[in-house]
Amino acid sequence: MRRFELSVTTPGRGLLRLDPEIDRRLGELGIAEGAVLVFAHHTSCSLLICENADPQVLADLEAFFARLVRDGDPAVPPRRGGAGRHAGARAQRAHRLLAAAAGRGRPPRSRPVAGALPLGAPPPAPPTAGEREPGRRMSPWPERIVCLTEESTETLYLLGEERRIVGISGFTVRPPQARREKPKVSAFTSAKIERILALEPDLVIGFSDLQAEIAATLVKAGIEVWISNHRSVEGILAYIRRLGAWVGADDRAAALEARLRARIAAVREWAERLPRRPRVYFEEWDEPLIAGIRWVAELIEIAGGIDVFPELRQARLARDRILADPEEPARRAPDLILASWCGKKFRPERVIARPGWEAVPAVRTGALHEIPSALILQPGPAALGDGLDAIVRHVAAWAGVAPPLE
Repeated sequence: MRRFELSVTTPGRGLLRLDPEIDRRLGELGIAEGAVLVFAHHTSCSLLICENADPQVLADLEAFFARLVRDGDPAVPPRRGGAGRHAGARAQRAHRLLAAAAGRGRPPRSRPVAGALPLGAPPPAPPTAGEREPGRRMSPWPERIVCLTEESTETLYLLGEERRIVGISGFTVRPPQARREKPKVSAFTSAKIERILALEPDLVIGFSDLQAEIAATLVKAGIEVWISNHRSVEGILAYIRRLGAWVGADDRAAALEARLRARIAAVREWAERLPRRPRVYFEEWDEPLIAGIRWVAELIEIAGGIDVFPELRQARLARDRILADPEEPARRAPDLILASWCGKKFRPERVIARPGWEAVPAVRTGALHEIPSALILQPGPAALGDGLDAIVRHVAAWAGVAPPLE
């Protein structure tokens, strides 16, 4: 029998996933099969064993606890010290002994568990746009977030913090469940302001100058707004860390960043062994021609390609990356043309028919490919994961080699 201790820091009432840390410890110990017994020493800790830790189950449990004993209820005596002696009044205490299986032939994986640690602490009160009750304790992290773009939504889901999201962009497609679960309250340059205000968010997250007017309107209404403006691969990685800090998920954000950096490093190593490198033209829009978006240009180079418009990547705004001469991409003779027309279907036949483009190497060989906008035009995890992998596959096919294992 092997024994180890887990120490968990909690912000107050709420559900906390314990299985990622258990899995990590099992992996360090090299245990692939057996039973795991978890004993909670903390007197105000209640463990809730939830099959698959379904997000809707967790949300229902939190709502149940909030209704069962409301904040400020005179029937709940004040806490004694930090242990939260009367935590049992807030939850129907489950077994303190948890059995979890580590299956043969698989990485050690414990059964998902959500633990409310400690339920006796005063819960975070979801802030609203209006005046808050005098003396009421606020959570240090936002509890009701509206995401105006997809990258913030996807990042919060990857961090396991999707319960905080109360509204999303109508353009959101990643992850698919977000579109099913969350209200749509905005496009990209417009938003349903009244509907956002009705959701009483304590944080609205947006991106770039194109959402400046939305942000200004919400700020004037008393809403806290964070507009990010990152444009590079390093900027995306830093954004993940900052968003993790916003919601108290620093460790999980660091782990996500580490996974993405490891994938980027593996692709770089693969690209260094390419027998030849293609000249790549990436087209963001066709009328007018727009190219050179920075994080895509960097991903092309990571994947072993040569960006044909390196000078454009320093221009932060799309209007500053418009190609005045529509024949200039042809003169730069790309071997590979990749396109993502911002949600509009890519039409390679239109590119082939452009005057002066018939001699372009990519046109002669038919190396024109679409990358879905959801994979590459959102400056978030998708671009560094599936977006990079899509570029790699096209580069590998052009070079006649196998892509690296994903």
